[in-house]
Amino acid sequence: MSERDRRWMPALIAAFILIGVAAWASALLPVTSSPRAATQPSEVPQQVLRVWDGKLALFEGTDEPSEVYEVAVASLPPEEQARLQEGIVIESEEMLAALLDNYTS
Repeated sequence: MSERDRRWMPALIAAFILIGVAAWASALLPVTSSPRAATQPSEVPQQVLRVWDGKLALFEGTDEPSEVYEVAVASLPPEEQARLQEGIVIESEEMLAALLDNYTS
């Protein structure tokens, strides 16, 4: 081995060790796709309140409503009709109860 090769050997060994330690450390870190994924379990379907056949309906992760309410969306103020056309994401049972109370009274 030449003198030049011997000078590079410690740097080369250090680089390999550093790459190995980095790979080992990354394998130990937990993987999360997003902050929302950590707070909202994927098993729970998202609830959305929106319009179905002109009526107020609750959707739970499917294209078919899980509940249809006898509330004609056309009877609501235009701002609420627009919100329901887009869909209102339900964040809690309390929020759902409050919205239903608001729309049915």
